[in-house]
Amino acid sequence: MFLLIAGLCLLLIITATLLLFLPIGRPSTTASQQSLTAVPDQLRIHDLFTLTGRGFGPEHWIDFTYDANQKILASNGHDLRARTDKQGNFTVQIQVPEHWKVGSHSIHATDYTLRTAANVQITILAAAQGEPHLQLTTETLNFTAHPTTPTESQTLTLSNNGGGSVHWQANSDQSWLSISPNSGSFSGRSAVQVTVNRGGLAPGTYSGQLTFRQKEGDTEEVVKVTLKVEQAQKEELNVSPSVLSFVVTTTATSSTQRLTLRNAGTNAIHWSAKAKTGDGNDWLNISPPEGQVTANSSIQLEVQVQATQLPIGSYQGTIQFTNGTAVAVNLSVIAAGNLVVSPPSLTLSTTAGQQTTGASFTLQNSGDEHIQWQGTASTEDGADWLSLEPAQGSLSADEQATIMVHANVSSLAAGTYQGVITLQSAEQTKQLTVTLNITRPATPELTVQPGNLRFITQEGSNADAQSITLTNSGASPLHWQSTLEGTGAYLFSIDTAEGSLPAGKSVTITVSSHVSPAKPGTYTATLVLQNTEDPAMKQTVTLTMIVNPEPTPAQGTQSSKTLEESSKQPQPLPTSTTTPSTSS
Repeated sequence: MFLLIAGLCLLLIITATLLLFLPIGRPSTTASQQSLTAVPDQLRIHDLFTLTGRGFGPEHWIDFTYDANQKILASNGHDLRARTDKQGNFTVQIQVPEHWKVGSHSIHATDYTLRTAANVQITILAAAQGEPHLQLTTETLNFTAHPTTPTESQTLTLSNNGGGSVHWQANSDQSWLSISPNSGSFSGRSAVQVTVNRGGLAPGTYSGQLTFRQKEGDTEEVVKVTLKVEQAQKEELNVSPSVLSFVVTTTATSSTQRLTLRNAGTNAIHWSAKAKTGDGNDWLNISPPEGQVTANSSIQLEVQVQATQLPIGSYQGTIQFTNGTAVAVNLSVIAAGNLVVSPPSLTLSTTAGQQTTGASFTLQNSGDEHIQWQGTASTEDGADWLSLEPAQGSLSADEQATIMVHANVSSLAAGTYQGVITLQSAEQTKQLTVTLNITRPATPELTVQPGNLRFITQEGSNADAQSITLTNSGASPLHWQSTLEGTGAYLFSIDTAEGSLPAGKSVTITVSSHVSPAKPGTYTATLVLQNTEDPAMKQTVTLTMIVNPEPTPAQGTQSSKTLEESSKQPQPLPTSTTTPSTSS
């Protein structure tokens, strides 16, 4: 009996130990069937990118984080989530928030039901300088429309090769060619879907083009599109258009558009369709959801969006038909009066000592209702140097206004300062960041070489002239003057007493001696060179004059040499003149 109880206890201990090492609740990232893509994957602040997931659990909720498990928030401030379709796929659109730093970021999509996750990298680019400039990644697109897939889409990336934001609009010259969205704005890069629909087209090759117009500067970019339509089968269902785009407001929340089903074959087709949304909410409907299309005929369906319960933001959905055709549905919910700030940030530059500097931004109402707005300015250091003009106003639908931003820098030292302009309406708050760079004003810099000159001569004879070099090593012009000071100043003269010297330039000044009134001895003076606009900026050159007595037959050159050598010893200033003694 004792052995039985001991064996049971040992078994319980081993089981508990094994349980301690089992993974609990941690998603696995090793499952190979999950995939995650981001388009575009290089962006700037406020740009939108589309996140597409494949191979997750069917109709599962997906949670999104970035970098070190930080939550990604939806436009309503709640954690961003998306529900997969029956195939385990999802699509969600994310706007890069202002607090994400420049550099690489890892985006994580986690299916906690399956305890699996997938990752993708995106790169946030720094804001560029200069005017916005729209550029396309390609000038041509080629499509082939197969009988079983009458619609086909490709992604086209738009980029801004300048600063600020690009506001663009696109048009197609063919009914079978469409783009979604067909207008918008972005700072760095943006992705659009180009779709062709062969419905109603005979076999052959077709050409069309998409024209992109940039509102800033009224420039155009063109993409040429080629569509090859293959032979249709006897029984074929075509759906057009392939993309539906809806824009509703918080007050006008519903909208309806039509789809056309065409049977290009010789037999009747029974069909059905189902509406799916990327976020799992029931805002997309199709009527009727099923039916029959007779041979060589068409019918129309109604697609309705109802966004009553949706916060401001962008949403994606799909109308899936039984023949495999899918219609993409894009929904934008905006405020009744929608504030758009362009550009999203300003950089002001000036030099210390100035009074004010400033720049402007555009405030636009892209909604369909009149709005009142007001703005406030705040600074990181709490100082009252930032303001805007006007600070309040109203905008009608599609109206825009130019707002001036002023920075009073009179009391600010050189450095970098940060501020924020906050703009508010009844339903929205927008912010514009302001960076103020104050640099020190350019100044001259006075240098002189050499710092001393030594003259040696005999009584009654002038010493050879010598020179010094005055250099402006600063960044602005130097206005200078010179003076001779000291008890021996009367023995010297200079050829240039004042002048102006450009930055980086030098001038040579010649110093001459006049010893006729001087008796043998050692004399000193100081040449002072200074900036006339800033007297504290000065340099000095020490001038030393050694006057030897005229040699006598008895003394010869030895007396002169003796005086010269003795003058090398330190002498009190000023030095009185002496007459050397002569031997009897």
